[in-house]
Amino acid sequence: MSREAMEEYRINFERSLFDYWLKVPTWCARDAAILLEMRTSQDHLYGEADDFEVDAMIIGLLRHFQRFGLIDRIGRNSDDYLEVPNTKLPPSEWIKCYRDYPDAKPLHFGKVAPFDAKESELPPRPPIPERNKAAIDLEREEKIARTREEMREDEKGLFDYWRKMPCWEPYDAIYLLTYRVDPLAANSDLAHMMSLAMLPLADHFRLFGLIDSFSVELDGLHVEGNKHTPREWIACYYNLPGAAPLPYDDQAPALPSKPAGTIERAHISNKLAMLNQAAATFWANADREDRGTHPKNADVVAWLMEREYSKSLADSAATIIRPDWAPSGRKPEE
Repeated sequence: MSREAMEEYRINFERSLFDYWLKVPTWCARDAAILLEMRTSQDHLYGEADDFEVDAMIIGLLRHFQRFGLIDRIGRNSDDYLEVPNTKLPPSEWIKCYRDYPDAKPLHFGKVAPFDAKESELPPRPPIPERNKAAIDLEREEKIARTREEMREDEKGLFDYWRKMPCWEPYDAIYLLTYRVDPLAANSDLAHMMSLAMLPLADHFRLFGLIDSFSVELDGLHVEGNKHTPREWIACYYNLPGAAPLPYDDQAPALPSKPAGTIERAHISNKLAMLNQAAATFWANADREDRGTHPKNADVVAWLMEREYSKSLADSAATIIRPDWAPSGRKPEE
């Protein structure tokens, strides 16, 4: 069978598979991951692949579903097989989330365009002309510039993907903001060495109350704390002196930092750290001309009370962090 015929057969198989599964009212998480990532179904896998092989192929997509809130935490049983929550959702929910997956492949259902592309032979390679040193240096500089631009675009795409998530885990936030690389791509063999560069940001997040504690072990950085929204992590990140701009156009403005050589944090209480973090979280991106972007006092108070502020102290703190330019009182009715 020719390559074209095999590709046409594969697409037609996918189309028939999806035409069947789109009639099923709900999919469970494992079926959705197998169908969308492997383009097959569980019953077709019997005798073709063992569970370990299947787990390895779908774990990336399952983590994507977890990050976007479609399923809860993924675990492993005593035999080291994946334990996937038995969440059932309509096909449209799984497919909508899958389209945001960085490694998503085109979906084939409905009408399939005829496959008539033919492979053509490559032309012979032209002889390489002699070049002088100046031309070689110029080409090298242009290549470096292209590589930097590609890296910037890769970083932008990475953050565009991660900023769509409702919450980030503490370790993921520290790794992502330190290295500008997807945490899932981390090299476990270098985890201990790479964790050393993550310590300043980890300590910064601890001082501002986003994480409880952290430690460096042989297998890397261990962080204790709760999830927070991307906006909270990024707002706090910009309060770190010397924080490098993040690679997207509508980045949060960097908050004022203390002059070099005057940064002493030992005197900062946990309550004051929380107060600073509340100011960064609720007011860093507020538009003074648009009252719709101004936070409600009740939201600020609730946030502080979740972090061990009393009601009366949280009420006072919400007033303290309100910028001078922000009007007080209720927002006008729409």
